Amino acid sequence: MEIPKQLQNENFRFCKIKNGTKAPEEKCWQSWNNHLYYNEDFKQDRDAYGIVCGIGGLYVIDFDEQQIQDELLIKLPKTFAVKTGGKGLYHLYFTDNSKLPLSYQINNKENKRVLDIQGNGKQVIGTNSKHAETKRLYEVVNDIPIIEFPQQELLKLLEDLDFKYNLYGGSGTGTNARLTQCKFHDDHDPSMAIYQDNGTFYCFGCRAYGFIEALNYKGKLNKKETKNGTFYYIEKEDIEKFMKPFTKEENIIKENIDIDLKDIYENIIKVLKFYCDLKEENYSLIAVWIIGTYFYKNFSTYPYLYFNAPKGSGKTRLLKLIAKLSYNGDILVSISESVLFRTAGDSTICIDEFESLHGKEKQVLRELLNAGYKKGLGVKRAIKVKGIKEKYEIERYDVYSPKAMANIWGMDEVLGDRSITLILDKSNNPLFTRKVEDFEENDSILNIKQQLNQIQCSLCSVVTEKKINSAWNMYTNTYVDNKTTLYTNNTNNINYINYTNIFDKIYKSEIEGRNLELFLPLFFISSNISDYLIDLFINIAKESIKERKQEDITENRDILLLDLICDMEETIEFIKVAEITKKLKEIDESDFINSKYIGRALRRLNLIIEKRRLGKGIEVKIDFKKAHKKILIFRTIEKPKQESLKEYTEEEVKDES
Repeated sequence: MEIPKQLQNENFRFCKIKNGTKAPEEKCWQSWNNHLYYNEDFKQDRDAYGIVCGIGGLYVIDFDEQQIQDELLIKLPKTFAVKTGGKGLYHLYFTDNSKLPLSYQINNKENKRVLDIQGNGKQVIGTNSKHAETKRLYEVVNDIPIIEFPQQELLKLLEDLDFKYNLYGGSGTGTNARLTQCKFHDDHDPSMAIYQDNGTFYCFGCRAYGFIEALNYKGKLNKKETKNGTFYYIEKEDIEKFMKPFTKEENIIKENIDIDLKDIYENIIKVLKFYCDLKEENYSLIAVWIIGTYFYKNFSTYPYLYFNAPKGSGKTRLLKLIAKLSYNGDILVSISESVLFRTAGDSTICIDEFESLHGKEKQVLRELLNAGYKKGLGVKRAIKVKGIKEKYEIERYDVYSPKAMANIWGMDEVLGDRSITLILDKSNNPLFTRKVEDFEENDSILNIKQQLNQIQCSLCSVVTEKKINSAWNMYTNTYVDNKTTLYTNNTNNINYINYTNIFDKIYKSEIEGRNLELFLPLFFISSNISDYLIDLFINIAKESIKERKQEDITENRDILLLDLICDMEETIEFIKVAEITKKLKEIDESDFINSKYIGRALRRLNLIIEKRRLGKGIEVKIDFKKAHKKILIFRTIEKPKQESLKEYTEEEVKDES
């Protein structure tokens, strides 16, 4: 179900509708428990969605009589209009930003209801939804902007036509709501709704909310800033009490994460889309990875992000942005082993121009990076004690931390296995290429970091290494399918029931081993944002694993070919491709290794200096020097096979890449 352009407004809100009905599914949808248009959750696996009236000044005229509709359409200003799936009558959309739009029932002279004005506390079924009974779609009939039309002018027009109107007090869901002036801001027009059925209040002006008791309390109130507004309370227990009527899960902290984390996730996506031209799924992956940097220590592993990108692709800008948004983020253009083990323990490290890790002199750095994606692997160093001759103390450094890296050429195989690889393309879109970096002055970035720091402790209390790993292991031992139930003794007293839905999806994906280690943290974070997102991430993971397997097959054979060429006698003469094919066949007898494959591989590796076609086949001149350089990049070589390899310095290899 696509949201029309006219409703794609961040001031408007949407709600979930129970399938087969026109009733909202979630409690408090009228005030704070609702959704923005770009959040897919409220439409996922549903026939219909609701548009919340009142918020953003939005109100809707909902006709019940064809004759009245025909009469009023002539007199009302032209605006965005939708044909309903029931009687086929219209919804006319207006805004009134002068005051909170209210809800009215409009009757004719015979006191028969002929239309409704859906304002505060009401919702209407959205466009492209299916009607609960007829199954017909709600269709746009006038796709023009929503017009500002004050309700007072509308009511005066209706009065002049001898219609009567009655103010609705209810919310349409049995909630006994009334409006009053808010005590938390200078409120001239009543903008605070009092909900009698659950004893709560919400102000549509300053977004204050809480229990009614807080309104009558004479002492000093406590307050807590949330994405829904300002929660006013008397005792700390009120926070939990307030959440209980509205949650489906027993875990209150998890529900707070569902609210706050989703909002933060969406804001990160907005920032990324403002500065960077990426594939759509990459925005979600990067946003969730950034969120995870704030509590990566509560996972036993955390994947590296690796960006393979050509010059001009915006990889440096993206890395800077990730560093700005992440936990204690920092960006470097090179890194040494001493810098790594002294800074990694409590920061997010972004490394640009990450080209060269081969060679014996980089062995320690390679080992540290290979170990740094997993908790518990550290490095010890002997530190000389000042003032005491030949006295040393042993200090241990933790290298476990989130790391994002980018380069042009590629990643070595071992480090690549610890990374989630994203390919960046060069953008020609002036919307991105003409922007400059103003990250320091961007209030959205500062707000995101502030929000993530605020909820960091709450996140850590839910996401702990023991909870996730032990719960997963217990789940795998007690996995239930349609045929068999396995029971084991729960000696660790770990309850995995709260994670069952997540674990079911992960288990059925058949992702395992190192790939499960890498993606499990992202699966868990995404599941705390939305059900839709966990499904998306499982699909991303499966596709990534599939691509990596194919790349491994290709890359391994490319290495065989490079090894073969490096072992050949160097010559400036033409060599028959068939001859190279025959020699590779002696090493790898795969059926697909033929002259055509060898020709493509030589072009892919950029080793052909010159090519010619003769009657007996194709001949090529090989760039042997380049082959020697490439084999160093493809894999770590501590001792070169040929003496000629020694002449290539690290700088030459870096230049080649």
